[in-house]
Amino acid sequence: MTISTTINRKEYVGDGSSTSFSFPYFVIAAADLKVYQNGTLKTITTHYTLSGSAPYGSGTNVQFVSAPALDDEIVIIRDPAITQAVDLVDNDPLPAASIETPLDRLTMICQRLKERIDRSFTLADTDVSGASTELPTPAANKLIGWDSAGMELANYASATITDSIIPSAFMETVLDDTSAATARTTLGALASAGDTMTGDLTMSGASIIEAEGAAVASASSTNIWATDGNTVHITGTTTINDFATAPQAGAWMKLIFDGALTLTQSANLNVNGGGANVTTAAGDVAFVYADTTTQMDVFVIRKSGAAVVFPDASVTAAKLDGAQSGSAPIFGARAWCVFDGTTAGTNAPTAGGNVSTVQRESTGVYLITFTTALADTNFATVVTAVETAGSGSRNNLCSSEAISTTTVRVRAISAATGSATDQKIVSVAVFR
Repeated sequence: MTISTTINRKEYVGDGSSTSFSFPYFVIAAADLKVYQNGTLKTITTHYTLSGSAPYGSGTNVQFVSAPALDDEIVIIRDPAITQAVDLVDNDPLPAASIETPLDRLTMICQRLKERIDRSFTLADTDVSGASTELPTPAANKLIGWDSAGMELANYASATITDSIIPSAFMETVLDDTSAATARTTLGALASAGDTMTGDLTMSGASIIEAEGAAVASASSTNIWATDGNTVHITGTTTINDFATAPQAGAWMKLIFDGALTLTQSANLNVNGGGANVTTAAGDVAFVYADTTTQMDVFVIRKSGAAVVFPDASVTAAKLDGAQSGSAPIFGARAWCVFDGTTAGTNAPTAGGNVSTVQRESTGVYLITFTTALADTNFATVVTAVETAGSGSRNNLCSSEAISTTTVRVRAISAATGSATDQKIVSVAVFR
C-alpha cells in the first residue's frame, strides 16, 4: 500500500463527552500506535480500543473506555517497532505484499525518526561553525550553556548565571533582591493579600466583585474594619458609640443590621448629618465612610424605604409661643384635622395633617383614619365641635376612642339636648 502523507500524529483536546478520536492514516499493527492523555502513555484494552482490524489501511478510531475530561490533551502517534519480520525463502512465491509491507514499515520508521529529529535540539543546515550539540553529563543544580569558545555545551553552577546570561540592567535590580517581598517592590507588584495600592486602578469593561465578610457583634466600640469583606452583618442590640479605628482615611464599609440598636451621635459618629441618635431596625443598611481614621460619617438607609427623621432642633419653646419658661418638654401633635360633620360618607378633611379620611358612621359619630400609623394606641385626642358656624354657635360635648394605630373614633353630643348630634365644625388634635 502506498503512503501518500508524511503526517504520523494527531492531536485533540477533550470536551468531557467524546470518546472516539480518529487516526486517519495507514497503520500496520495495533502495537504501532501510541496514545497519550495529558502526557501519560495509555494502554490498549485497559484505556482504549481500536476500531476495525489490522492492518488499518484507511486508519482507525481510538475509542476511549472513559471520555477524556474537558481540556485533556490527547496525542496519537504512529511509532512502529524498528524490526524486520519478513523472511524470504528461495524459490518461494513472492507476493507483492511481502515486499510492500516491509517498505511501508521502513517509510513509517523514517517518518517517525524525522519527526523526532525535527523536535530535537539541532543546528541549522546553514551553520558552518562545527559546534557540537551533544549534551554534557547531567549534574544536579547546574545550567547548560555554551563554553567560552562557543563550540560545546557545558554545565555551569547557578551562581555564575550572570557570567553566562546577560540580563538587562533592570533585571539585574530584580535578581539581586533577597526576598519575594523586595522583588515585588522592585517590580511594582502587589502581594496576593494585604498589600496597599498607591496608584490609580482603572477598570475597563470589568467589575470588582466584593465578598461579604464575617458578621461582627455590636459593641460600644464596634470594630468593623477587622473583618474579611466590605459588607458585614452587625448582630446583637448593643448601643454603638463608635466604629473603632479605620485602616486609613477614605476607607468605607457597608453594614447590614440584624436587629434594633442605637447609633449614638457624637464627634466620631456623624449619623446622617442629623445631630441625633438613630435606632436601627432589622434589615436597615448603613454606609460608613472614614473621614479620618477615627471620625466616621454614617449614612443609614431604612429597609422599609421610610426616611430617617430627626427632631428639628430649631423648634424651640420660644418659637412655639414665645413665653414658655421652665424645663418641661413640649410635644407636637401627631395628627390634626378640621371637618364638616354634617357631610355624609367618607371624605377628606377640610384641613389637616396626617389624616387621610373622615367617615360619618352615624349621627354625631366620626371615624378618622391616619395617613401614617402611630406607634401604638396610647395616644390622647382633643376634640371640639360646634353645631353651626358663626356667632351664637354653642360648643358641645365630645369624646374619643382609640380604635387602632391608624384610626380614632370621635363622638359629639348636643349640650342642649344631651343626644348625639351632627356638628358643623369639628376640630381634632392627636398627641403621642
